[in-house]
Amino acid sequence: MERDGQIAIAPDARDRRSRLVTTTEVGRHVWRELALPKIQAYYGRILADFSVNDAAHMLHYLLKILGAMQRLDAAPGSETAVESKAGRGKP
Repeated sequence: MERDGQIAIAPDARDRRSRLVTTTEVGRHVWRELALPKIQAYYGRILADFSVNDAAHMLHYLLKILGAMQRLDAAPGSETAVESKAGRGKP
């Protein structure tokens, strides 16, 4: 992507080990005009046979799953809660 001018990579002045990656105008064009319409068309075809009621039920269950995941992650003793408190990937 860098070679094609879609992203720019620069050193991070605050941390020499890091690199700052930004999308260029060319990259934004590729995303908006080329990639996004294909992604939207793909999902449009997938959902074409779903009724409004089907979509509402699907959203309801996805939100229910998300809520359960958030509760599990926030529970004392969960791996995610331990990782957050430790400030790194492992306690």
